[in-house]
Amino acid sequence: MEFKYTSDPYVAKDYNGFIAPDGSFYIVSNRDEHIPTHQEWAYNYVSKQTDYIKQLAMSKISFLYTMQRLKDKQDILIHFYGFVYYSHDEYSKKPIIILPDYSINNMEITKKQNDMLFEIMKLNKEEKFFPNNSYEYEEEEKHMKYVDDFIQRRLQEVIKYEKK
Repeated sequence: MEFKYTSDPYVAKDYNGFIAPDGSFYIVSNRDEHIPTHQEWAYNYVSKQTDYIKQLAMSKISFLYTMQRLKDKQDILIHFYGFVYYSHDEYSKKPIIILPDYSINNMEITKKQNDMLFEIMKLNKEEKFFPNNSYEYEEEEKHMKYVDDFIQRRLQEVIKYEKK
């Protein structure tokens, strides 16, 4: 099996695939064919990574905990190596996106992945399906939490001052 990739969203838009942390789009299948499946492709890709078992043993979180959460090589590719899954429902043609789960191995979508995903989805007119927990959304959430915490601290100071 060949592992073709591109950095060009104009090429990637016609395919299902995985987006590596560096933003490279690995082509799995034509959007309408689904052959091979993401699972088959991931199995072959991860199996060729000679260090993946060693890498799993050195995971950032407990090895046993990590292994319990990863049911197949597709999960290893997404949640352990940090790839983003991009595909389409066979019938509705809506995009299916799976982002790395930070709680498994402290991996999250990178800015380069976010940019590639957004460009592909924009070219395919799929913006309304862009995941809410993307990089920019996370940054906005961090900012909002900071603002909320600041307001809470100020309110506590006012209450404390009024009690005196």
